Amino acid sequence: PVSVANEPIPGAAIDDSYTVTLFGDLAPAFVDRNHRYTNTDAGSQLFPIPSYLLRNDYIMSGNDNRDNAGYMLDVTVASDARVYLLIDQRLGDSDNLTPPTFDATHMQWVMDEGWSAVYTGANRTGNIALPDEVGLDEGADGGINQWYAIYSKDFAAGTFQLKQADNAGQNMYGVVVSAVPEPSSLTLFALGALGLRRRKR
Repeated sequence: PVSVANEPIPGAAIDDSYTVTLFGDLAPAFVDRNHRYTNTDAGSQLFPIPSYLLRNDYIMSGNDNRDNAGYMLDVTVASDARVYLLIDQRLGDSDNLTPPTFDATHMQWVMDEGWSAVYTGANRTGNIALPDEVGLDEGADGGINQWYAIYSKDFAAGTFQLKQADNAGQNMYGVVVSAVPEPSSLTLFALGALGLRRRKR
């Protein structure tokens, strides 16, 4: 049930029920803020959300968890999953123009546990050397205020754990859960051809 009016979406009334939808443009980011992911800045410039995030399940946590040093979240998936971690670009150096800075006091577990930045050029500069990004509208007023860099990791069916955000005064990370992509038909064809060559020897 909604405990604060207008959170997590504009117009939400206290004691209303809110059901988390699939990830996409205007998806609310937190249970305790009226912030949302968006692909437009003041309706004037389009920054498409990477397609691999769209229409997937995602986790709405509390933004107040951003500075909870002991924060741990157990996530259970029924099948193998590719999980995307959306991290406030300001982590470590307060600069939202550059990727997050990981160190001993800023989400070092992300690097230690094998998460990798996603590089497809889906960021505001179109630079494939920088992580993909998602815009965040703080206050649901139609503009992009902050940017999240996208990291990913594959998990087998079962339970995995996420840890603290180390991001006081900024924003809690987001989580999107998708199926592990199937091998492309081209890859399957190549594997089949390789098998035929081996059998002929």
